[in-house]
Amino acid sequence: MNGIIKTFTDIMLFKKGPQDLPSSKTLLNVFIIANLLISFIPNDVNYNLGISFITSLIYVGASLFFIQTVLSVKENMSSTTGYRIRYVQSATSILGIHAFIGLITSLIFF
Repeated sequence: MNGIIKTFTDIMLFKKGPQDLPSSKTLLNVFIIANLLISFIPNDVNYNLGISFITSLIYVGASLFFIQTVLSVKENMSSTTGYRIRYVQSATSILGIHAFIGLITSLIFF
């Protein structure tokens, strides 16, 4: 676990990239669930649990769709292949960083 946290820290500091993460669907699912759970942390006086959860679902879905689309377009436009197989790593890094930043900001504004 410390290795994953160190890798995410290095990604946020631009020392490493998503390719340095393991291509694990389990890890991706952990960060999808983490993003959804973080949406339950109230960060506003007028906090609405349902709206926050729906917003988080839309964010996760839109992010996954955007990553898949961009990697597919890049693979179709270039002569090289292998962009689509990086989907899990790219999605894991984006959602993991979002979960980390979301947790920190939610705790600050709690």
